[in-house]
Amino acid sequence: AGRAAFDDEDYARAYEQFPALGQRRGQAAGSLSGGEQRMLSIARVLVEAPALLVADELSLGLAPLVVHDVYTQLARLRAEGTALLIVEQHVGQALELCDRVLLLEHGTLVWEGSPHDAGERIASRLFDHGADPGRAEPAAPG
Repeated sequence: AGRAAFDDEDYARAYEQFPALGQRRGQAAGSLSGGEQRMLSIARVLVEAPALLVADELSLGLAPLVVHDVYTQLARLRAEGTALLIVEQHVGQALELCDRVLLLEHGTLVWEGSPHDAGERIASRLFDHGADPGRAEPAAPG
């Protein structure tokens, strides 16, 4: 079970992780931009340091600099013992945190392996099958 409320130290840590939130601390959450709302939800989780963090499309709607900051904090959480399950379309930074990679196409597991082998495998699936990995291969000229 999670804690009931944040204390001043928790807020300070969240503002340190996401300075843009500190600049908006008096603003209602509903009036924040989409990216800021996403940062707020992520900051809440990062402050609580859960045993398991499940994140779906973590980078969606975030500026590249914020994505970098989020993944820096995820690396810190992982080093502190939090297990991570990340579903991410933009895999570059996510691969750096992985012990194991599962590649899905249209909800079907098509490959499982190490992060070391994943980059090549992902590129192969994308470029060997075209932009849509589920698209059928064209027939060979006959």
